[in-house]
Amino acid sequence: ADPGDLANTVMFLVNAIFFKGSWQLPFDPDRTRAEPFERPDGSFVDVEMMRRTDIDILRHHADETLEIAELLYGRGAFSMTILLPPRGVSTAEFLEDVDASAWAVWLGRLEETVAIDAIEMPKFRLEWEKTLNDDLSAMGMPLAFTGGADLSRLAPGGEGFFISEVKQKAFVEVNEEGTTAAAVTSVNVADRAKPTFRVDRPFILAIRERFSGTLLFLGHVVDPPAVD
Repeated sequence: ADPGDLANTVMFLVNAIFFKGSWQLPFDPDRTRAEPFERPDGSFVDVEMMRRTDIDILRHHADETLEIAELLYGRGAFSMTILLPPRGVSTAEFLEDVDASAWAVWLGRLEETVAIDAIEMPKFRLEWEKTLNDDLSAMGMPLAFTGGADLSRLAPGGEGFFISEVKQKAFVEVNEEGTTAAAVTSVNVADRAKPTFRVDRPFILAIRERFSGTLLFLGHVVDPPAVD
């Protein structure tokens, strides 16, 4: 059956997650300016760059392999972790090495510091959509998408059911106040005396619950929208 043809669809299973977090220390909209952001091809685009200097302590680390910082939401239970690969290393290349062990190593490098004078990062909105049939089949569940599926425990008459489509949609919006993020999966069945943490090239971001370590969203920004 064509996933786009709903004539034979008997049900939708929908799973959603929604996150709305306000920065523990918000950015002042009056300080947002058009600043250059380096694209993967080396060209530049002017973006809305937010700036904050009222920093007491920031969890941060920088070495020749990456720069990483953690920005807190609300009372500190949730955070956005930003990873900046070295210049010349693409985020896609950097993400090839992402696994639980590497992630733990990166987070373990974070240390509280007062050596950062300012944080500068772009406002942005990410949107992503993908049909996951092929990915899930490759992960070991190809029968679910064929007539050989057995969904009889899902509903009466389920012997004839199969999954026609699994689709994931997500968005993340970051501005001076904080972050709004959501994902839905549906199944058819200043002073520069100190260094500045400046996010002016492709970067990786993770929104996570800090105490359990649960990752809510993981993505990368390579070409944020230009200033209108």
